[in-house]
Amino acid sequence: MKSRKNLFIIATAGLLVGSVCCDISCKKKREIEKENLREKIETEKTDLYYVYPRAKVQEQDSIARFDAVSPNSLLLQQKRQEKLDLQIKIAKLVEQSLREYWLSNFAKYKEYINKGLSDRDIIALSEFVGVAHFSLSCDIDTNYYNSLNDILYGPYWREFAEFVDTVSPNLARKYKKVRQSAEKKYPYIYVRSVFYDGQTFAKSIGNPGYKNQIFTDAFKTGREKLREQPVAPDAFMSEFNKMHNVSDIFVADVNFFIEGVFLLSQEYIELNAPLFERQYPELLDLVNHIIVLNPEIRKLNAQHEKDIKKIKDYFDDAARQQASDKSDEIRELQSKLESLSVQKSR
Repeated sequence: MKSRKNLFIIATAGLLVGSVCCDISCKKKREIEKENLREKIETEKTDLYYVYPRAKVQEQDSIARFDAVSPNSLLLQQKRQEKLDLQIKIAKLVEQSLREYWLSNFAKYKEYINKGLSDRDIIALSEFVGVAHFSLSCDIDTNYYNSLNDILYGPYWREFAEFVDTVSPNLARKYKKVRQSAEKKYPYIYVRSVFYDGQTFAKSIGNPGYKNQIFTDAFKTGREKLREQPVAPDAFMSEFNKMHNVSDIFVADVNFFIEGVFLLSQEYIELNAPLFERQYPELLDLVNHIIVLNPEIRKLNAQHEKDIKKIKDYFDDAARQQASDKSDEIRELQSKLESLSVQKSR
């Protein structure tokens, strides 16, 4: 009887131990399963985060491959390059016009100013060399007129006149009158730029006319392209820059005339302006070529945009579907994880 009782106790203890071991094993298994689920969820979330960026890269690669082989795209690129080449030629001709004007008229400009001033006036003005100053940057820099040439023929004559007016009003008045008259007679010696508020060869928008608008746009685009090309200034440009660049801060690295020309957004350049008289036939021919190209480019571009839209729509749809699938997968995994957590609480 006693041995039966002992056997029962042993059996019961064995069951209890087995139950405990089973419980521990199940808990461990659940924890492992939960950890696996958490890792899968994080992996899926990471994949979801990169769905759209990856699709965008694939889209761009696909567009690049398409543009490299599509007849329409290749022709569009060709026509755009033709137009850009024409625009660069126009900018170079504007540059040539300004250069020729300066070379032809700067000596006359100086002579005109000299004739308008007496020897006594010039002597009086020379006393301001190294004394008179102006600032293009709200007195951050103080720049002196270091030579008589800076005073007589440089672009900053208005600022000089203001300085002299505080010392000798009569001299300032005569000087200003002569310089105004010289600027009116030779208006393109110092055209308005980001460094100097001089005369301009542009007019405000009223009814510019189609060809003038084409010409103006071509000048702007061609100039921007030329700015990307390093150009070493020749001796002539060095002479021009010496007269033009005075301020310590606003010093232009002007390697060609048109680099600093300033146009307001509502201004246009007249194709048949006197400044372009010598280059007018060639400029007109270039403008007419652009006018012929524009409708061709618009037609090719419209087709190109349709083709590109199809590619973008394909990758947008694919990305949305992939993102939706990933979101569903994440929700399903989270549901399993919550279910295991509920089992644990029981």
